[in-house]
Amino acid sequence: MSRAAIHDKGIDDSEPISRILFCPSMVVDGCVSPTAFELDDLERGPETYVSLFLLNIFQPTKENCINLHARKKGDTLYGYATSLICKCKDIAFDGISILFKRHDRNTAGHIGMHFSKEGRAIKGRCADPSFIIMTRLIARQFAAIQFPA
Repeated sequence: MSRAAIHDKGIDDSEPISRILFCPSMVVDGCVSPTAFELDDLERGPETYVSLFLLNIFQPTKENCINLHARKKGDTLYGYATSLICKCKDIAFDGISILFKRHDRNTAGHIGMHFSKEGRAIKGRCADPSFIIMTRLIARQFAAIQFPA
């Protein structure tokens, strides 16, 4: 299937997904930290989604993730976290909800986890206590897998 065809295909609820993890900011005692799902204010502008991958299309390995860069100074590549769309898509708290969308036609399997509160997109760093609770609820649905040394 071509990258364009993959991009245009819908995302099934049963799809396994992954989040690339960096340590120490995204992993605590071998568990996925809620900070792995926070949005940040980057030089190029506020983040509008959390990057994820569809595991059936892109299987993270140390070799194919080595060129990804950490958002936080001092972090190093740790591994990845896995879950299923159906475990996360209905998580909502205090008007905050999640939407999954395909993104980059050049990176097969790349999707975004978008947040909104009462229909308005959440962009960049968010200190709203409800958003912090959302990231905690999401992190509980993911299992961390460390790359071999």
